Amino acid sequence: MSVRVGDIREILEQAAPGGAVEIPVSVLDGHVPDVGLVFRGGRLRVEGAVCDLTELRITGQAATTASASPMPVRIAFTGDGDRVTGTVAAADLGEGRRLLLVHRAQLVRLLHSGEAQ
Repeated sequence: MSVRVGDIREILEQAAPGGAVEIPVSVLDGHVPDVGLVFRGGRLRVEGAVCDLTELRITGQAATTASASPMPVRIAFTGDGDRVTGTVAAADLGEGRRLLLVHRAQLVRLLHSGEAQ
């Protein structure tokens, strides 16, 4: 399944500021089990979401496999034209530690821009 940048923008537009947003795991093109390595219950759900439609980015709090309480997270999507080409989800575990889920993203570009930090 190929996900369009417009599909992600539509999801982000529907999110109320500070509300919750859930990204369908279908965005990961069949890599659904990988989501469960980072996000509890295998759900890309962000509470207190702040969405950036231009940068295709979400920040907020999410339940992760690393903690019983919600952790600060940032989810970013990369695109080429009108297609989503990658996803990076970073959970801040504190003390300079992060948990990353990378799917087809240009991680080097994202790290350089500070996106995965």
